[in-house]
Amino acid sequence: MAWRSYREKEWIPKTELGKKVLAGEVASLEEILASGKKILEPQIIDFLLKGQTKEEVLEVTSTQRMSGSGRKQLMRAVVLLGSSGLVGVGVGKAFESRDAIEEAILDA
Repeated sequence: MAWRSYREKEWIPKTELGKKVLAGEVASLEEILASGKKILEPQIIDFLLKGQTKEEVLEVTSTQRMSGSGRKQLMRAVVLLGSSGLVGVGVGKAFESRDAIEEAILDA
């Protein structure tokens, strides 16, 4: 599930928008935002911005809940991802803080 693992593989788009981006029919992120379509694949951002994004971890907190077998602890991370005036915010939850940050980056 790590966000690095999908970057190492060759991207095979699953959505209609992803197929258009890979074919070159959509050339910029501004076109997608102007059309109002949702970006469901994180690879679309990577393909269009080609590593120009910066990530900033805003917050990592632990949350606990009681279950029948004791306390369960989850880590929650909030990440800001941006490039040249475009900003995305993502939230991720996992048992480990590193996994929560990776999930938040994918969400952003």
